[in-house]
Amino acid sequence: MTFIDEHRDRFGGVEPICTVLTEHGVSVALLRLRRREELKPLAQEVFDADCRVYGARGIWHRLRRQGHQVARRTVERLMRELGLTGVVRGKRVVATVQDRAAERALDLIERDFVANAPDRTS
Repeated sequence: MTFIDEHRDRFGGVEPICTVLTEHGVSVALLRLRRREELKPLAQEVFDADCRVYGARGIWHRLRRQGHQVARRTVERLMRELGLTGVVRGKRVVATVQDRAAERALDLIERDFVANAPDRTS
């Protein structure tokens, strides 16, 4: 993977390099596996350094700022493999669960919600 990173600009990207390597018996799947294994400790390190709150997007941004060429989807896969989950913001907390089988309270004040005309009460 270091070879690919060093020669990416010279050969016009990753795909031409991978094509040449596969012609010489090097498996692209093996290269991807090695790359993921290199990135796993980096992703774990970023996750731990930021109080275990970063999601895939945050880890991806941090890795790119550190100079690592990595796709966001790759970071998502790494996080799944490592069992890492970021903090979910804005999740609604349900405090009361209604019992639909329970009996409803009686209308003791006999309210009448029918109006004879708009903006009029009886």
